[in-house]
Amino acid sequence: MALIVWHFTHDKKQTLEGLFHEIATPTFKHCVDFLNGDYMNQESIEDLTSYMISSSKNVMALLNKDNIKLEEVNDYHIYPIADILKDMSTLGIVTKEDLYTKREDEMLEVMRLNGYKDVIDTWSNACEVLTSRKEPKGVYYVYHGAKVHYINPLINNLRITDKSRVAQEMIDKNLAYDMSKYVYLDMKLKRRI
Repeated sequence: MALIVWHFTHDKKQTLEGLFHEIATPTFKHCVDFLNGDYMNQESIEDLTSYMISSSKNVMALLNKDNIKLEEVNDYHIYPIADILKDMSTLGIVTKEDLYTKREDEMLEVMRLNGYKDVIDTWSNACEVLTSRKEPKGVYYVYHGAKVHYINPLINNLRITDKSRVAQEMIDKNLAYDMSKYVYLDMKLKRRI
């Protein structure tokens, strides 16, 4: 969650809130919300978030070092990236039922008509995701490395790469994939067909 928030906002406070947003989640997670009678909102366990953060001397020291107050990182509802749908729900524009009964194109249209047109159009009009070794100019971009994952299964006490040259080549190709590039959107308008 924290990496997703950082990716879109590059805001330290919002990112830390994303990191802490489930710090008070107990064993069996939201089943405890059901136990607490909060099976619809599933927010009863969030009441302990402030306590969990403030109980850690190390975390509080790091927050103080960055001049960040507890109330700036203990409630994800205060940040826009977590609240577009929440705001639309609060305003009566959409219901939770809408999220299960409307198609994505219908929800996007509702967002366009209710103050989020620029955001939706930016993503909708992108023709492709591009990469570059040089920093792109005049566009929103991200530059974030990523871990390359692979599986080398154990078969009869040997790894598959010990038994198959093709499997070894596929893993080598996967590991050689370069993730250290700038990623940005091609903002040219889509051709109308």
